[in-house]
Amino acid sequence: MNILMIGSESSHAAHFASALKSLSNNESFHVSDLWTGDGNNYACDVQTAFPKVNFVEDVEAAIARSDGVIITLRRASEHFDYATLAIQHKKPVFVDKPFTDTPGRAQILLELGKENNVVVSGGSTLCYLNIFEANLSAIRNATTVEISFYADPSSPYEGIRFYGSHLTDLYSMYSSGLPERITLSSNCEQYMIDFFHNSQNVRLTMRNSPSPVLITFDDETIELSQTKCYMAGMEHFTNILRNKKASDSERLLRSVKLMSMIEKSFEQKYGLNRN
Repeated sequence: MNILMIGSESSHAAHFASALKSLSNNESFHVSDLWTGDGNNYACDVQTAFPKVNFVEDVEAAIARSDGVIITLRRASEHFDYATLAIQHKKPVFVDKPFTDTPGRAQILLELGKENNVVVSGGSTLCYLNIFEANLSAIRNATTVEISFYADPSSPYEGIRFYGSHLTDLYSMYSSGLPERITLSSNCEQYMIDFFHNSQNVRLTMRNSPSPVLITFDDETIELSQTKCYMAGMEHFTNILRNKKASDSERLLRSVKLMSMIEKSFEQKYGLNRN
């Protein structure tokens, strides 16, 4: 199956290509086309995995001849137009985190997907790890949950959402609906977003320095692998391409809505602009 990858500035392009190569033992999943208009930082890595990859400029033509599309652009604000084209051409699309920059755009993409019978997937690949999926029920039924990871509010890739979306994606993976309000606080090491929702006290902790991805639910703690997640995400996408798996697209919308609430709180309390 021919896959168009849009973007090579992010290291995720290299990680996804490597994972797809590993998944191509018995079936041919390969990156046939690559658009490098955002920056060619990892173009060579993609080419190493798939030596016959074509470097393209006409994205829409490449979408039309593909079997699926992966968007790895770092800036969420750049995802919408390309994802829309993929859906309009009825191609399954995996949109890397952060899914989109606004709830309105996320809603439009999901509605387009339904109208065109196209599976829209993506977000943080941490969500597809077996250890997380195996503990979803226990996390959902816990009284208290804390999800913690590194996030930089001043990231040049549109602020807190660039890394913070990992946390909102993980939360939205197991929880329905959204909290009515959130409380934001901080200390010298981290920012903390607290809320009560679905009879559960939740804290999303965004650490100021690189750290493991931890989920604590009541007295249990699990760590999510920051390396195995790429393979998990591509397994999920290739199952979609084989028509073996659907995707809970609605949780992507919930995540974008929650991130929008967090961004507004950061702007109001700390004056940190999302762009």
